[in-house]
Amino acid sequence: MDNKFLDKVVGQIMFETELKYGFFNGREQWYIKFPFNDLPWEYDIFKHYSFHIVVGNEFSKHCRNIYGLNNDEINYVVKEFGKKLKDLKPSTTINENIDKQKQFLNNIVDQIVFETEIDYDNDIITFPYGEEIEQRHSRELYMGDNHSEFIKHVMNIYGITLREEMEYVLSVYMQTIKQKLISNIDNKLYNNG
Repeated sequence: MDNKFLDKVVGQIMFETELKYGFFNGREQWYIKFPFNDLPWEYDIFKHYSFHIVVGNEFSKHCRNIYGLNNDEINYVVKEFGKKLKDLKPSTTINENIDKQKQFLNNIVDQIVFETEIDYDNDIITFPYGEEIEQRHSRELYMGDNHSEFIKHVMNIYGITLREEMEYVLSVYMQTIKQKLISNIDNKLYNNG
């Protein structure tokens, strides 16, 4: 077993592992994105559980398929990677990045709201992706049976792929458009009442 090579494997996987702060599981928190898995993991889970218990098979498969490691070598890499992962600490300067990411998401929402046409006279909303929906004097925003066209639009135009960020953009967008509809209805009632 060549520990020098295996240490380089550990270093490479650490280099490819991202520790981020953002919207995850409905709240702002630290999460980890591994190169062998498309789904991020809560950072705090690794304080309570062994790394291999949480992601064992996927990590082993990655080591075998990408680096050609055997079981003994994988066990060594798992052990060393787990140690390094426990030493991984969130950066204290990350708040600046959090603010920038949140501002970026808010800018996306602002742009999509700007691109949304609301015909108050005919109660029709035309979304940026081309879909028109009739909103008959409603205080609720109806965007179709699902949000797949909105999600595709945001993914394709703005590159948002994290579920939590997409949920944030959708939620703030819907709240903003809903508020515009409510304000219009209230203005009509006030002016006609």
